[in-house]
Amino acid sequence: MLELRVWLFVPLAFAFGGVSQAQETPEAQFEAWISNWCDRPQIEATDQLNLAIVQEIEEQVSKTRKVALNPDANPIIIKGFARYYAVSKTRKNEIHGRWIKPPPCDDRPKIQLTTFDSLPIVFDGGCSVVSLVWDSDTRELTYLACNGVA
Repeated sequence: MLELRVWLFVPLAFAFGGVSQAQETPEAQFEAWISNWCDRPQIEATDQLNLAIVQEIEEQVSKTRKVALNPDANPIIIKGFARYYAVSKTRKNEIHGRWIKPPPCDDRPKIQLTTFDSLPIVFDGGCSVVSLVWDSDTRELTYLACNGVA
């Protein structure tokens, strides 16, 4: 059964970095943030996480009509999202996905297999940021939600 949750967070887009915000212009802070964002490690495909599994996940998402924070929406259109996938650190049967639109790094592949610690963290964005969890044992989505809006 698909679990729907609503998460509202306070945006912390520039809360990392080691340099005080007073020392940099907003433009420089944004460029540093994008540089850190785009520099994510990619992993090799495995039996547990590969493009065939990603295709299965995305087919299920495309058939799902109810998404937290957007319950009356049509299915999410995958085109236009950068899609990141990783195996959970604590539950090896869970694949976590984070989709971001527009893609922050146009020169990178639209689908990226990465480590769990390297999944993008976004605290708002509405339905331009979608989070999901897929159970590889049952082969079903267990969580699918748009982010909150700050």
